[in-house]
Amino acid sequence: MKIGLREVGPEDSARLLRWRNLPDVARWMKSTHEISQDEHERWFRGVLARDRRIHWLIILDGEPVGTVNISAIDRGTRRCEWGLYLGEESARGTGAALGASVLSLDLAFGAHGISIAECEVKPDNDRAIALYERLGFRRAGRRQSGGAELDLYEMSGQDWATVRPVALELLRSRGAEI
Repeated sequence: MKIGLREVGPEDSARLLRWRNLPDVARWMKSTHEISQDEHERWFRGVLARDRRIHWLIILDGEPVGTVNISAIDRGTRRCEWGLYLGEESARGTGAALGASVLSLDLAFGAHGISIAECEVKPDNDRAIALYERLGFRRAGRRQSGGAELDLYEMSGQDWATVRPVALELLRSRGAEI
């Protein structure tokens, strides 16, 4: 199984809106309401502008299965927010999220010069929390955001350098490659 990333392009708009409105995806977002076409188009214009954010599609054996991103990129503090979700149920449990995490964190800490990546997660999202902790994220607190109570996780580039070989070995053990 081969996992890769591709930057989101104009042709991906409908797919991203469909995935985001899936009940199994929406329930884990800050705001769980159904995203309208207009709301999506405003957001998507920002994605394509790549202004302080970069979104990639997660590609599993040549097929798009989810999305991963770095956003709120602050060049001054060298911090960003990081997040992902799988839109295709068939990709869950395959290692696609782990592989996409490795690739996107390599880009964040490498090419984009980030020193701290943070992510927010609902406290009952056990599957996401297990992935984040496996990747080296550490719980840094709790906050209200977008009307939801969220746990905040952070990871430094130094922590990533230590954890990355372990993540790669776990991928190999699952028969996946990036």
